[in-house]
Amino acid sequence: MIGSQILQGRRPHSMYLVGASIIRTGGQFLTVSLITLFLGVEQAGQYVLAMAIAASIFVFTGLGINSTFFALKVPLAMSGYERALLFSYSAGALATGVLTAFVAPNLLGIVALVCLLKALDGLSDLYALTLQRHGQYRAVLTLAAERTAVYLIPTALALVLWRNLVLALFITAVASGVFVLARNRSLAHRLERALPVTGPGDAANGWRRAMTSGLQVGAGDAIASLATAIPQYLLSFYLGAAALVPFTYATYILVAIEMVLNARILIWMKRAQQQRQPVVGEYVRTLAIVFPLGALGILGVILLFKALNLEPLFTDPWAWVAVAGAAVVLPAVYLANAALLRKNLYHWTIVVSVAAAAALFLCGVLIIPQWAVTGALLTVVCGAVVRLFGLLIAGRAWQRET
Repeated sequence: MIGSQILQGRRPHSMYLVGASIIRTGGQFLTVSLITLFLGVEQAGQYVLAMAIAASIFVFTGLGINSTFFALKVPLAMSGYERALLFSYSAGALATGVLTAFVAPNLLGIVALVCLLKALDGLSDLYALTLQRHGQYRAVLTLAAERTAVYLIPTALALVLWRNLVLALFITAVASGVFVLARNRSLAHRLERALPVTGPGDAANGWRRAMTSGLQVGAGDAIASLATAIPQYLLSFYLGAAALVPFTYATYILVAIEMVLNARILIWMKRAQQQRQPVVGEYVRTLAIVFPLGALGILGVILLFKALNLEPLFTDPWAWVAVAGAAVVLPAVYLANAALLRKNLYHWTIVVSVAAAAALFLCGVLIIPQWAVTGALLTVVCGAVVRLFGLLIAGRAWQRET
């Protein structure tokens, strides 16, 4: 029951959120691995490209929920966010379908199912944030593990039995949808009813507040997501979809780091609602977690490349220097961005994201044709550095928060 999962009287522990993030990232990593193993690098590359096509649009239609949920001065009920997300995700799926019909019509079926899965991910994030608001950090970890199992088992069975990517994604989407609605939403909804955070009037207008607060943040996040996807687009353009697979494996190290950062930033922002939180100290503590995680990730990906006979990226030390550099820069980027959001400087996050996207594109065009996957990873570092300096210049975040 609900009561058995609430961490009554305990200090919120970010390790539950970190664990949930790692589990989710591991599930995504294993999904790409299963597709590569059973269907080959080419179809795995098509799946990665479909994810990249949908990514920026769905980050925008996600309304920056991970950033705004605890940043709003007046808390907003889950139902308000839920209505706003259902509307925005429907519009996002339509926009993604139209875009795909023009740029990659052969991927339309895959992209449609990816859109559904991304919408379910967004709703799952909303329900997890609701659980966090009520102190159910352990429940967040438990549900993440359960949903990852629900995601992976149907995928693996479908790939083994039918060797068809579209069918595998369809079965996975159905199983995941049933789980999110029956398990995640049910628990979060019962908590919201038992412990409401807003009055009836606020709840009725909640979706408007969610849209108003989320559109600017979502736009900035979407541009940042587009910037992250630029190396993927350029790799696919210059070298084909198959080149995306080794790059994706390498960047999953950074995805895992970003998941950890998201979890720690949520805790930091929640505590900052009550009192000022030092940024530099948080950066040092976070770096002590993510850098060893990055080192373990590099070792694991090197071994995986050898096992799957993929492009020998592990022979180029510059590739791993790029990954290590990104692991150092990303915590600073996330903290500087959180400091801006706490001061409601949403428009500056958009400006900075545009600058980072421009830098990524220019850097990628110059070095990816010659350096291939290594060049794409160095491009990611370039974009992160530009974004960090832009955030610091825009809000002088470090000085204001320390």
